[in-house]
Amino acid sequence: MFFVKTFADLNVATLATGQDRELVVWYLARSLDSEGRGAVRLEDLESHAAQIDISSGNLARRLRRGAGTFWTVQRTARGRVVRYRSLAALCEALGVVPRGLPLAVPLDRFKGLGKARATLHATWVHGKTISRTTIENATASTKSTQRRREKCAGVRHTKNLARRPYERGDQVAPGSFVARDRKGVAWVNRQLPNTYHAGSLQSLPCGRLRKVRRMVKATVAEATVALSFRRYFKTGKQATGCKDKQRPYFVDERRTWRGQRLWAWCVS
Repeated sequence: MFFVKTFADLNVATLATGQDRELVVWYLARSLDSEGRGAVRLEDLESHAAQIDISSGNLARRLRRGAGTFWTVQRTARGRVVRYRSLAALCEALGVVPRGLPLAVPLDRFKGLGKARATLHATWVHGKTISRTTIENATASTKSTQRRREKCAGVRHTKNLARRPYERGDQVAPGSFVARDRKGVAWVNRQLPNTYHAGSLQSLPCGRLRKVRRMVKATVAEATVALSFRRYFKTGKQATGCKDKQRPYFVDERRTWRGQRLWAWCVS
């Protein structure tokens, strides 16, 4: 099976700007260039694009729209070649800092525009505990569109509940509630956003990604990476690196209650 190496932050950026069609072709070109020359023959690109229902005419339109940002098309003695831009150059052009590990996606997951967009969406939400509103702000997709894409991509949801011990006189904020466990201990509970899992995705080694991040951070404005601040941590040791402890943050308790994953609700 042919796999395509993808980057979640690039995926979400192009979904929001409507450049997802060009990004799929860029991924395909990089995957075909096994020797890392930075270019592929147009004939080879067309033959593989046909496997995911991209016709020659459709590919030509995508190549025209992405010229300058994603690649340049040149004529050579051996025919036309597509010289695609490097990962660092594309990230700088789109204003994206690529965080997290790359993900391998089967080529057939990009067959058809709707399925391709659902796959790009799934790579970004995969493994995240994140609200629908935050996803909407990042992807420019409505909540109904999000659900439709997640259903298409086979994304599963885990419900989360944060809690902290209740003390007499505590003010319970709107959206929170007090409940007792089997031992009669009272807890203040807060419903958290869902955690998303796309089981068909595989993480790949980091490779040169750290170097690319350093290069891009020097030119990309800090505001573009505002979503990178973490509030959910797998262990208490990881939580010590939380950059903003003035706001609540949450540590996974690694157990469930009434079908919901429990998180420790921490406030400094």
